[in-house]
Amino acid sequence: IRGVCRFETGDYKNAKADLDLYVDQDRTNAIAFNYLAAIAFMNQDFKGALENYNEVYRIDTTYADIHTNRGMMRHYNQDFKGAIQDYNAELAVRPENAAAYNNRAAARIMLKDLTSAMADLDRALEIDPGYADAYDNRARVRQQQGDTEGACADWQKAYSFGLEASREMIMKYCR
Repeated sequence: IRGVCRFETGDYKNAKADLDLYVDQDRTNAIAFNYLAAIAFMNQDFKGALENYNEVYRIDTTYADIHTNRGMMRHYNQDFKGAIQDYNAELAVRPENAAAYNNRAAARIMLKDLTSAMADLDRALEIDPGYADAYDNRARVRQQQGDTEGACADWQKAYSFGLEASREMIMKYCR
């Protein structure tokens, strides 16, 4: 509990120390591993985050957001097929999860499966029409498909919903 409290107050170094001590004694607490994964992610230790999310999954396959979180870490570790498997599992449980569609699309983009990526992004935007990251990703797909006009329209939407990174793309590719 002290490790969780330290995490919640921003004392990540001591939170990690407490949680490490705890999991050395008890490897059955998914919450502890989930916090360790979050700390590893914040430290850009994507391999360590994935290892901790794997422990969460080993303990409790129904843990909230485990598939989405583990999928993201697989993506960061360039295991795009594994990421897609996790997003598929998430969508089987929560078919209205726009983030899972967006993230699965990002993995599919990396595998050059642009048609499937576009379908995922369209679905993400159907669920959440204000999802700036999905507009940005769809713009990138459209650009790769040679649809600069469509890409620019999506970057404009992403920017209008607050995604500052889209501004750079607008300046670079759009009139």
